[in-house]
Amino acid sequence: MLEYDEDNEDYEQSKGERKLTDLISENYKRCYKLHKTDDDSYNLYLRLLLVTDFISGMTDSYAKNLYKALVGIY
Repeated sequence: MLEYDEDNEDYEQSKGERKLTDLISENYKRCYKLHKTDDDSYNLYLRLLLVTDFISGMTDSYAKNLYKALVGIY
């Protein structure tokens, strides 16, 4: 996820990374694309914010169910 950037042709996500990236709302991805720059450090910071916003927006029950789904409990 931290390497994620649709414009980076040198990096291909693994199946697991794609699965996790697909969980993130298109709104969050759109904000990332809108604010990213040519500065790799700043873009990494934006991706960290993207993940932080995704996690902080979860309810407890959603996080619990997502965990179960990701580890194959149900």
